[in-house]
Amino acid sequence: MTLQMGETMQTGLHVSRRALEEIYFPPFRRALTEAGAGSVMGSYNQVNGQPACGNGELLSTILREQLGFAGWVMSDWDATHSTDSVVKGLDMEMPLGVLIVRWRKIVLTVRRRVRDMLLSFLCAYY
Repeated sequence: MTLQMGETMQTGLHVSRRALEEIYFPPFRRALTEAGAGSVMGSYNQVNGQPACGNGELLSTILREQLGFAGWVMSDWDATHSTDSVVKGLDMEMPLGVLIVRWRKIVLTVRRRVRDMLLSFLCAYY
């Protein structure tokens, strides 16, 4: 589907788990395993009612646990909507630094997640 730039913030995808696994996951799985991708970019769009850059099921459960991705996940430019995205699996918000300023408010409750974020960045480099 091709959209005009202004429409990307309002669009979303409602898709079954079966369709995700049979249609959408195979290309990502190949990119991660065969090409060795070190990073993944989240989109503006919503997936099953949640912003893709703050979708814990996609970023943590599926991408990291099921597909075994050890790299870092960044947002598309201004595609994040809350600091909760950090807890749900986002490692870097673009433009760089905006989310980092907000991290100060949540670091005490998400120390473990911050450690995982740093490890994700380092794993991509080494």
